[in-house]
Amino acid sequence: MTPTILSVIVPVYNVEKYLSRCIDSILSQTFTNFELILVDDGSTDNSSKVCDEYAKIDDRVHVFHRENGGVSSARNWGLRQAIGEYVTFLDSDDAICKDTFRENINILLNNKNIDILQYPYSRITENNTEIEYRVESPITYLDKMDIFLNLVYNGPITWTSWGKFYKKNIYKFLCFHEGMCVNEDLYALVNIIAYINCMYISNLGRYLYYYRNDSVCSGSYSPLKSLDYSRTKMLIFKTSLKYGVDAVPFWNDAVKSCIDSWSYYGPCDELKGFLKELRLFTLGMKSKSRSNRMVRLSRIFTPLIAARIKFVMVRILHLNKY
Repeated sequence: MTPTILSVIVPVYNVEKYLSRCIDSILSQTFTNFELILVDDGSTDNSSKVCDEYAKIDDRVHVFHRENGGVSSARNWGLRQAIGEYVTFLDSDDAICKDTFRENINILLNNKNIDILQYPYSRITENNTEIEYRVESPITYLDKMDIFLNLVYNGPITWTSWGKFYKKNIYKFLCFHEGMCVNEDLYALVNIIAYINCMYISNLGRYLYYYRNDSVCSGSYSPLKSLDYSRTKMLIFKTSLKYGVDAVPFWNDAVKSCIDSWSYYGPCDELKGFLKELRLFTLGMKSKSRSNRMVRLSRIFTPLIAARIKFVMVRILHLNKY
């Protein structure tokens, strides 16, 4: 029996309107040595039935029904079932062009040193209008610091988990943060850098990202989202220390985000720990760089005291407008 080359993981939750488009785009790929893992994350519409029907007609389709746990939990579940040498993720309301697997798997099989391969994407509105096509010139990154900087400074490396192929063995050491509702992709990618040595940007294939107004990412700011942004900013700051880059800008961002979250999400042990940890970064506390008013206040007192001051101001003056 030929070993499975690729595991395609698709979390599914209440997307009956879009699901067939996604699955059809995968099953029509010109590269065929893959398994499709559909993780039905407690759908309450007909998505579960759609998944089961595809499993009946194509033995590459494996369906797992479970209680709702969120997209990160569903991806982790899919990773535990995956048997491919490589894995890739699709959102269940998106799709891919038909030669995407073949063109990029060929690159991976001929260049075994590549740990992650990223390919182009299009951003498409609900009425099928393409509003962005992002394709980069081919480039290979062999340095962790370069990968980190090109990720966090909006270089060629995108913040999404989709649109990439990964060596499966990377995830022996990692999983998606199941407590996050936004920014979980960027959080995961920052963590992944420690476990890879080579990332390649391909100009072949295309992911079709369909932008929906009712998606989690397009929704309004919320207390939970504010906490997730702080988690991500804090991880980026700590990672900048690890790779020896100028950490002060990332410290500024983390302090501002944690103070905002303290006043919006509310005081909690996790944020308190972040703010205390930020206090220990001497270069940030002594920096004269231009920064937000609350960051400057943090340098005069401490980040935690500044957060408490803003918390009181917000409630007295009703300033918390996001």
